[in-house]
Amino acid sequence: MFNPVIDVHHHIISKEMQRKQRELGMEIPSFMPKWTPEIGMQKMDVCDISFSFLSAPSDLTFIDQSSANALARKMNEELASYAQLP
Repeated sequence: MFNPVIDVHHHIISKEMQRKQRELGMEIPSFMPKWTPEIGMQKMDVCDISFSFLSAPSDLTFIDQSSANALARKMNEELASYAQLP
């Protein structure tokens, strides 16, 4: 019997978020874990997690609303591209 374990709160720091933070001169704290799709899959395997829902760990209040909307769209597109992974 298959009893999947689902991670409903799998944080990532997207490439788009990192790019915007660098553009604004913001430093990503050293305590933030590194994340790539491969690292995420490895951590899922170690914890026997079958599925993960990806989410961004930060709000976008550090930029104006128009820029936040554009960044959110880019982040969503990036997250959607990861859904194609095996």
